[in-house]
Amino acid sequence: MSQSPTPPDEIRYHHAGGLKVLLWSAQSGGGMSMIETLIPPGGGPPWHKHSREDELFYVVSGVAEIRVADLVYLCEAGDRVFGPRNISYLSERRRHRP
Repeated sequence: MSQSPTPPDEIRYHHAGGLKVLLWSAQSGGGMSMIETLIPPGGGPPWHKHSREDELFYVVSGVAEIRVADLVYLCEAGDRVFGPRNISYLSERRRHRP
């Protein structure tokens, strides 16, 4: 049974893929939020940074290239990368791998 506050029919889609909110900030007293991003191969958000929050990338499936400042990480399922606030980063799904 899914514990997501976002029902499956409420997944929001944008240029980088689909977003599903797993935990709203308000549900944690403002301490954190959790979003699952469904990114097709070759997709991902452009270079960006957040001024108020850090970001943790966790690869569930496939292969992703995650860039934090001038560091490049080629990640597979189970890998995670930390993106600190005020540092530019991007992520791109490279290919699907079950």
